[in-house]
Amino acid sequence: MNGDILIRTVKEAASDAAPLGMGSVVVARSRAYVLRPTPTGAVTDTVTDIDIGEKENADGKPPRKVSASDTFDASAPFEVLGKQRGQLGEGDFSPALELALRHAKVGEQLEVRCSGKFGYGLSGRPASAVASSTEAGTRTTESAAAAAVAVPPNACLHYCVTVCALQQLHSLTLTPEEAADPAAVAANSALQGLELRREVGNRWYHCREYKRAARDYSRGSQLAQAYLSQPAPAAAAAAGSGSGSADEEERQQQRRQSVADKYVSCLNNLSACHISLGEYSQAKAVCVSILELDCTNVKALLRAARAALALHLYDECDACIVKVLQLEPNNQLARVERQRLRRAQGEYKQAQKDLARRMFTSARDRGSDKEEKADLMAAAEEEEEEEGRRGRPRQTEAELDAAAAKVEGEAQALVAATQKAAEEDSSSSNLLLLLLAAAVVLLAAVYIATPLQSASADTSADL
Repeated sequence: MNGDILIRTVKEAASDAAPLGMGSVVVARSRAYVLRPTPTGAVTDTVTDIDIGEKENADGKPPRKVSASDTFDASAPFEVLGKQRGQLGEGDFSPALELALRHAKVGEQLEVRCSGKFGYGLSGRPASAVASSTEAGTRTTESAAAAAVAVPPNACLHYCVTVCALQQLHSLTLTPEEAADPAAVAANSALQGLELRREVGNRWYHCREYKRAARDYSRGSQLAQAYLSQPAPAAAAAAGSGSGSADEEERQQQRRQSVADKYVSCLNNLSACHISLGEYSQAKAVCVSILELDCTNVKALLRAARAALALHLYDECDACIVKVLQLEPNNQLARVERQRLRRAQGEYKQAQKDLARRMFTSARDRGSDKEEKADLMAAAEEEEEEEGRRGRPRQTEAELDAAAAKVEGEAQALVAATQKAAEEDSSSSNLLLLLLAAAVVLLAAVYIATPLQSASADTSADL
């Protein structure tokens, strides 16, 4: 049988087991594998098939249906979670597990197979890069998610799930006496709800699902804000009732302080998500909220410094780093952030210098162009004035050619006469005089022809 979700009950629950439903807080163990398709004709088991709609892959082909005959490597789970908590209807589980758990009972063991659209979809899931919880020293069940590996896009998945317990948050960890106290129930409900949202957010954070993690951290913060915004109950009534009332007031203060501590922890994780998503303005705003509650919170100061540096708010970044080093002089993260700040400031100053240099060079080039144009115009005016002083009229090309031909003809006639005279009169003195006269005429012809050719060139340029 093929489908989008295949559910098989491996172990039945006890007959009096409590059924689950929307809004239930479930504690479950799970192991998850990536399925490989098997050849057609393999033997299949009896399953429950839930087929919900169609959705194409990125290449336009329909997604592969999951089959009960698909196989997986039992020695290579991509995720192992021990006693994870989640609330049905809040998106704390993958869509396949969510649908399977809604119909399960406490004590049941299920095998759930799903196609990619009920797993991690077309985007898949990156490998986990976080070795532990985002809060130092926290060793809860979500730390098992640190072993998670990458899930390919649109991969069919196989889950082995055991439903361990069903929880009621409002009465969890309360004694019978406290369960009868409305103030204690309200405080415990806020505290447990906040802790659940933080646990689920940590699981998503480990898998680099920062948007989902930020969603859960935000919900937890809202629960804490709703509780802390209310006035402390029974404080006025306890004013004149003696030591018993004083003890009750102290317990109320301790409960509020516990919620406030978890609230700060949740906000710190939320700021880390915003930084991972590149949402530095939101991260800075969350850090400001933390510092309003605890001005010595080192994590908030460091993340505020990182956000301010990304926003080029160098003075704010430096102020946060200085505060951290005052609180913890040997804090290595603060020293690293200070180095990054100094490098960013140096790059910023160099960029300003380069910008000023480019602006100055551009202005200078514009000025030199204007000066060059002015020089050319002045030279042209001087040339026109020189032509006017000479008083030489401009002649046409035909007139210049005629004048040059006339001069050349006269020179040739003079040379011919000189040769004839030399033949008739053989005396050396007369021959010398005639040769000198011919040389003078030729020089005069060259002298006259040179300016005429220049004038001809000027005339051609003007035309």
